[in-house]
Amino acid sequence: MKIFFSGSITGGLQMRDFYFELVEYLENFGEVSSDHKRTFDVTVKEGNLPHEIHERDVKYVKECDVVIADVTITSMGVGYEIGRAVALGKKVFCIYNCEFSKVSPMISGCNYITCRKYSNLEEAKIILKQYLNSLT
Repeated sequence: MKIFFSGSITGGLQMRDFYFELVEYLENFGEVSSDHKRTFDVTVKEGNLPHEIHERDVKYVKECDVVIADVTITSMGVGYEIGRAVALGKKVFCIYNCEFSKVSPMISGCNYITCRKYSNLEEAKIILKQYLNSLT
């Protein structure tokens, strides 16, 4: 299974370690495309121009079987990736920390997106395991 993990990079520095652990966990279920494992500082100074970031992430979405998105931190990029995935008919599973945020009705109200809340890393892992096992 090809999984694309999406989560806020620019505004989500406080989530860096959490995202890193989630990506490592997701690797138990398939091949994971994500910049959260490689680096959290995906910026122009690192040699990633905006159009390169866009093309790379759209490629990830096109090639994946499922998009797993943490939507705890509001991100226009994550929303864009989710929208592209829905338009391409991809499975989209969003998770969010219910202690820190509420999900946009544009995400939670979409019939093509499944959303689940979590309180901590272990709960997020259980939710992801249940979802991903249901796909096989």
